Amino acid sequence: MRIALVTYTFSATRGGVERVVWNLARGVAARGHEVHVVCHRAEAEAEPGVTVHAVPVLAWHSALRYATFASNAAAAVDALGVDVAQGFGRTIRQDIVRVGGGSHWEYLLHTKPSMRTPLGRLLRRMNPRDATILALERRCFAPGSYRKVLCVSRRVRDEVRRYFGVPDEALVVLHNGVDVRRFAPSVRSERRRPERERLGLSDRDVALLFAGTGFDRKGLAYAVEAAALVAKDAPVRLLVAGRGAEGPHLRRARSLGFASGLRFLGETEDIAGLYAAADAFVLPTLYDPFPNACLEAMACGVPVVTTAVTGVAEIIASGVDSYVVPSGDSVLEIAAALRALLDPVRREATGRAARATAERHSLEAYLDRTVALYTEVAELKRAGAPAAPALRASPRSCCP
Repeated sequence: MRIALVTYTFSATRGGVERVVWNLARGVAARGHEVHVVCHRAEAEAEPGVTVHAVPVLAWHSALRYATFASNAAAAVDALGVDVAQGFGRTIRQDIVRVGGGSHWEYLLHTKPSMRTPLGRLLRRMNPRDATILALERRCFAPGSYRKVLCVSRRVRDEVRRYFGVPDEALVVLHNGVDVRRFAPSVRSERRRPERERLGLSDRDVALLFAGTGFDRKGLAYAVEAAALVAKDAPVRLLVAGRGAEGPHLRRARSLGFASGLRFLGETEDIAGLYAAADAFVLPTLYDPFPNACLEAMACGVPVVTTAVTGVAEIIASGVDSYVVPSGDSVLEIAAALRALLDPVRREATGRAARATAERHSLEAYLDRTVALYTEVAELKRAGAPAAPALRASPRSCCP
């Protein structure tokens, strides 16, 4: 099959959707298919069997950037004449839409305090960036724009159904997969001592890892508060990887007497090294359709503490292979889960169970299901099936 993957950035080192596309392009090409990546920014050389097509955008404002990429990428896909095209993000012409970030309106509701008032919601609808994203989403899910909608969690599926009226027969739920060879307990064991020495961690220190860009949405404030509570019982260190404003969290840590326990590491291309050093991974996120970092940590045998609003919570047996708390601001529950993991015996047992769960969501299994979906869609196209099923009656507006 000739397959096109449409994404804004093609990168071998970033996390999130970039890692998903990179792994997918390599894996599908390795199975003998011809892969074309349509992107604006290419930060990696193409692998064998993968051809990269860069399209221009007007980048001086985010609204123009989103809109021009969607339009130019659609034209590039049309010119390629592939068997199957998959869009990652707010793309407007593809056979399969992968919804990895949820709906933008739902994201705003969970992460922006201004959304609590009618005026705040009105201003968001008028904001050029938000208005453009919402318009692209409506176009993305309009009749004729897709054949299947691939959702990274049941939570995302329910959002797409509720906001856009996409019928059940077009919805496919496929949780993300993880490279269980790259992220593995054996790799963690080999790298653990040198990585902890590099980070200045003693054998007694309990290292909690937080990783993600956008500290507010990812719930760093709550991780700091919970870690400060647990630090009263053990020598806890909270390592923070990613990009975001550090000042407010440093000030909060000082006010809690935890300043010496908080360390910012910045962005890293070697997240596996941090998993090796960590004893637990904490991500009290406010909204996250399926954070890959949680699954990567679990694959390494590192127990995770996260929230029920994440898609990854759908595959966790809380208290067995990791811990799920109700919400990001459930600081006492987060602290209780972290205290449970202070026990090295429980921590090891939970880590083993976490690894077993991750193995059931391996990258190979993900590739198998994805290629099967590509085959199904390609056959629908050859049979002349319509590009999108009819909408269900009365979908809820994406801007309530």
